[in-house]
Amino acid sequence: MGACLMLILLIACAPAATLVAPPVRVDLATADAPIASALEARFADASQAPTDAERRGILGMAYEANGFAEAALDTYAQAEQLNRGDPRWPYYLALLTAHRGHLDQALAHLQRAIDLDPDYAPAWLWQGTWMLEQNQLDSAVGAFKRAKALGETLP
Repeated sequence: MGACLMLILLIACAPAATLVAPPVRVDLATADAPIASALEARFADASQAPTDAERRGILGMAYEANGFAEAALDTYAQAEQLNRGDPRWPYYLALLTAHRGHLDQALAHLQRAIDLDPDYAPAWLWQGTWMLEQNQLDSAVGAFKRAKALGETLP
């Protein structure tokens, strides 16, 4: 009984990052050798530091760049779970999700990124674009105005 109680306490007190699934592995049987080697290296990096959001996100970027969109989506979600304070992961999730035609879901991801970094002009541009596609004209205009204002401060 005492051992069970101790196990429950250990699980309850464990950091959330330890509850993230292992890095996503893709089937590289049909990939070119250099690509397979590079992806295996990124996978190994992420596996060696399973709570490192940066390594997990880099793995997601490698998957996305090489045509493994589903694995990239799952990997970006894991990176976000490991570091909820980094706007890159919901931003990248938004871009891939929109590319698949799921604009409501993409806008939700994008809003998380904007909440974390309200000064990132590209996020506002995408928000305006997707809202325009959804006929949310007033909201789209607001997003474009925000992007324009942010763009004016850039060198």
